[in-house]
Amino acid sequence: MEVILLQDVPNIGLKDDVKNVKDGFARNFLFPKGIAELATPQALKAHWERKTQAAAARNEEEMLLRMAFLELKDAPIEIRAKTTEKGGLFKKIGKKEIIDAVAKAGFSALNENDIVLKESIKTAGEHAITIQRGDISTTIKVNIVKDEA
Repeated sequence: MEVILLQDVPNIGLKDDVKNVKDGFARNFLFPKGIAELATPQALKAHWERKTQAAAARNEEEMLLRMAFLELKDAPIEIRAKTTEKGGLFKKIGKKEIIDAVAKAGFSALNENDIVLKESIKTAGEHAITIQRGDISTTIKVNIVKDEA
């Protein structure tokens, strides 16, 4: 029996896959749990339309993200922090502080998972930070400056 998977099913397939499974498995397990639906011609047509729309939405989102990353690459990102006489920081700068600074610069669509940071920033000055979401990435310059207050 041919079914359209509505969720990932271990050892069977991933969500939106069209798979051929045994009739009893489909009737007794997949259908009652709402994990799959019968692959009728109407269901297959609707499935392919959903997949096409989702792919178009992903492409548009990817294009917007690439444009945002290009703008962000040239944006001045500055974080004010208390520093020692030698330029060290009293408090490390981590992903949260970087996200806050990027949001102040007008780019609020990023989250902490987008920042690739091997270790927290411990010194004042300019630092190159990689931002990556999926296959799209860019490097931004974050300037840590002495807080005079």
